[in-house]
Amino acid sequence: MWSRVGRSVLPTARCSWAARATRRQLSSSNDDIKTQIANGLDFTARDLGWAKGAHCVVSTGQYFTGTPDPETTTVLEGTDYERYVVCALDGDLREEYVVNQLADIVLPAGPSLPELEDYLLVAGARSVSVGEVDSLGAGPWKYGFFSETGYHVFSDATAVSQVVLENGGAAFALSGAGDGSTEQQVVPFSRIQDVGIAVSDDLSARSIFFTTHDDDVITVLADAFDSDILGAADSDAIDAAAMTTTEWMVKASGGFVLELRRAGLTPRLILPSVLTESNPAVAKRNQMWRALRAASSNGK
Repeated sequence: MWSRVGRSVLPTARCSWAARATRRQLSSSNDDIKTQIANGLDFTARDLGWAKGAHCVVSTGQYFTGTPDPETTTVLEGTDYERYVVCALDGDLREEYVVNQLADIVLPAGPSLPELEDYLLVAGARSVSVGEVDSLGAGPWKYGFFSETGYHVFSDATAVSQVVLENGGAAFALSGAGDGSTEQQVVPFSRIQDVGIAVSDDLSARSIFFTTHDDDVITVLADAFDSDILGAADSDAIDAAAMTTTEWMVKASGGFVLELRRAGLTPRLILPSVLTESNPAVAKRNQMWRALRAASSNGK
């Protein structure tokens, strides 16, 4: 019998950026951050009922470069914006729970996050956690992860992987939701050798998997990408698509590796060549990240 470790799990509901019913926009360029958040969320009585006493989760996505809807909001010049998806998780997170989406909104990046957390606590949330979802820009999202006292991966309906205790040792409890099956299994940390990502040649299929010391391969999460939208794109566009559409998956895989290394193990992260620096788009992105880290460490 296993027991769950970790304070919170972040499941989510699938959301379309075009679904106006779940989005509240900012009010005015003269509002301070707190007022913008209050107007942006504008909780209904139903929303407040969902939020009170629940774990609320605030998630960002990948490669968002948009702004609030200019038809409803004055966009502030020189301000970077971020998309925030807010959910209330109702129920015992160690057992069963219901996910209620409160908002999908655009707020000024940076200072909005702590103010948003405070706002949710004042609204009655039991606690607030921060995560990331796999949306690309303003597109829909399906998977996410959260890490604080344990690493968790979730789908739009339920947990995909949670850290648990099994016979006194740490393990990942896999729900089966991530690979489209209903089979549940518990994989002890000690059994896992490496963590990897597989991507098909046409980019349409990709997955996260564990290799084990007993020569097994365990699929943790599988997802699909409509590669037909690339059409007759040139090689540069395909290289860029390979990188951007798997950005969340690379981060999620890295989270598994870090969790295992915290336990004293030495797994590798195995990537296909299209996600390594043999892909010019990946090499350019990594070079930019290294430059930013160097500037930060030098206090610039």
